[in-house]
Amino acid sequence: MFSKKVLYVFLLILVLGTFAVGCSTNNNNVNNVQSTNSSSIQSSSSEPAIKSVSKTETWPGEQIFVELDFNKELKQDQVVVLVGGKQAKMLDIWKNKAKISVPNDLQIGKQGIEVTVDGKKCKDDSSIEIIAPIITNITAYSMGSSLDIEVQNMENNAGEVKVFVNGKVVQYSQVKDGMKAGTWIVNVEIPKEIKKGSVYVTYAGNKTNNMDFSME
Repeated sequence: MFSKKVLYVFLLILVLGTFAVGCSTNNNNVNNVQSTNSSSIQSSSSEPAIKSVSKTETWPGEQIFVELDFNKELKQDQVVVLVGGKQAKMLDIWKNKAKISVPNDLQIGKQGIEVTVDGKKCKDDSSIEIIAPIITNITAYSMGSSLDIEVQNMENNAGEVKVFVNGKVVQYSQVKDGMKAGTWIVNVEIPKEIKKGSVYVTYAGNKTNNMDFSME
């Protein structure tokens, strides 16, 4: 009789222990599911925000990327990007990363970036530095009375280009790729009587440095 009571007590302890383990496992599973769902919700924003900008410095006409933090995939016609208050040309958008062309006629210095999605302004703004075009070299050709002016921080066919020789506008013949990466060559013919002087270029409303040249 005593041995049967011991056996009943042992079986009861075993059943209760199994039930307790099962409850603990279920609670852990519920907690894990809740944790996973919470993490999933927090991983992307329910309101659009600017997550990152691909560059800290740029110039008119350059292509840059503005990445948005949003939990819905967006299309081009839903997104408008302003740089310095001017609308940027939208080139493409993929996985909420907008590829834009920086607008022309932006002043040198820091310019704000604003994004609207379906007419609603993103809760976070950003900014980018607009840097000036720079003349890095001038090659003078006395035979043809022409100059090859090497300029960086500009884009061909993106903004208006003007060349000034000794303070006067001179018509340039072409803009072509430079030998160095990120540079352009502006070719200009000058009057034959001009043998030396100073040159500067304006691009998209922004002025380069002055650089001297000599045909002698």
